[in-house]
Order: sequence, then C-alpha cells, then structure tokens
Amino acid sequence: MNTLQISAKVAGLVLLLLLNGFKISAQEARESRVRLGLTVSPLVTWMGAKNEMYESDGIRFGGRYGLFADFSMFGDQRYNFSTGLIVNSVGGKLEYPVGILTGEPEEWRTTNARAKYSLTYLNIPLRMKLRTDQIGYSYYYGLFGAELGYNVSASVSETVNENTVEDIDIDDDRYRFDGAESFRVEMVIGGGMERIISGQTRLIVGISYHSGLRDVLEGRDYQLSDLGDVLREGGSNSGIRNRDLRTSLNYITLKVGISF
Repeated sequence: MNTLQISAKVAGLVLLLLLNGFKISAQEARESRVRLGLTVSPLVTWMGAKNEMYESDGIRFGGRYGLFADFSMFGDQRYNFSTGLIVNSVGGKLEYPVGILTGEPEEWRTTNARAKYSLTYLNIPLRMKLRTDQIGYSYYYGLFGAELGYNVSASVSETVNENTVEDIDIDDDRYRFDGAESFRVEMVIGGGMERIISGQTRLIVGISYHSGLRDVLEGRDYQLSDLGDVLREGGSNSGIRNRDLRTSLNYITLKVGISF
C-alpha cells in the first residue's frame, strides 16, 4: 500500500469522524433548543358553584388535542418551558332552583333544574417542566404553571320537571345564563414519563390536575325567599335576577402524546 492510498484512507477516516461528530452535535443542539409533539388526551371534568342553592351535579367526560412545544432553558434539557396550542373540550353539570307557572289555576312554584354544559376552548399552556436525566429508556418529569383559555363555543342542555331541551344556546334570555366567559385561567400541576421509541422520538404519558381560577359562566342567579323559593318578577314569567353566577371548572387529564 503506497503513501497516497494510506493518506486517502486516513483522510476518509477523519472525514467520517468529523461527520459523525457533527451529527452528534446537531442532535445535541436540537435537543437543547426545542421539542415538538402532538397530544390527544381524555379528561374528567366537573363544575363547582358558590351561589345559594347551586350544587355540582356530577362529572362529565371530555378531551383535548393539539400541538405542544418544550423549550430547553439554560442549555439544559432538564429545565423546560412548555407551551403549545390545545383544543380543550370540557363541561360540567349543575343543579339549581328555578321558578315556573304550573297548575290550574296557575301558581308560581319553585322546582329544581339540571343543566349539562359543553364548553370548547383554545388553550395556551404556560408551564415549567422539570425532567430527570435519562433512566434506562425513559425520562420522568413534573410540571407546574398555568393555562390561558379562549372560549370558542358553548351550549347547555337543561332539564326541568323531566322536560329536556337539548343544545340550548346559552345566550337565550329565557334562561338564567347569559353566556360563557370569553377567557379563563387555570393552574396546572402534574407529572409523567417520556419513553424513548427510536432516536429522538418519544412516547409521553402523564397526568395533570387543572384548577379554574375564574368563573366560567356569565349571568345571574334567581333571588330566593327565606324559605328557598324563587321570587317572581312582577308582571313576567321569570324570577328576579340576583347575584352574578360564581362557577368554577376543574378537570383531570391523562396526557398521551408523542414528541419528535
């Protein structure tokens, strides 16, 4: 083997090592900047109410899906700012008193109504995500922060005396709800696992609790007598409006996603 052949092989080996080193550096750089992913997650949601004689009437099931992004901080993949754009379908059930005219002759009476709410939001997460070093084929993480939501649709199904009207527009003045608040804010805490599938691709499974910080429904409740009866507004078939509705919305979600 002559000198030219030896030099060519050495040059090829050096070039191969350089290319391999560049590939590793590129992977590290990509890891240190941002990771993108998709999520489709089921959730369990419920409402809480602070108005007089208003009570939560159980849970509803919903879901969320969308794009998320984790930005590494301080050049360290263990510290991340997590955000994205998520479509959030949530809701809840409430039970409360209403006044109706019934009987012959008609009398003003108080009865209970039940309502099921379906609310859809566009959410932007703003969270800190703390991740462990690699353990086997997995990483483990905890997160804490907030989410901002903008309401894009809202509907309610109300039942009074076993008579149900489906998909009522909650802007309808016949009902005590004037609409859904446009914006909501929630605190988030949770954790989970990232499992390496291949290369930079990871399967993500986690659970998080979301606590609403703002009321979600616009409108006013009905004024009640000392006996708990709805007071009728003079000359109308409606009750007297009283205080602003105080309704929170909370949920627990099981995150299932994949990042690249």
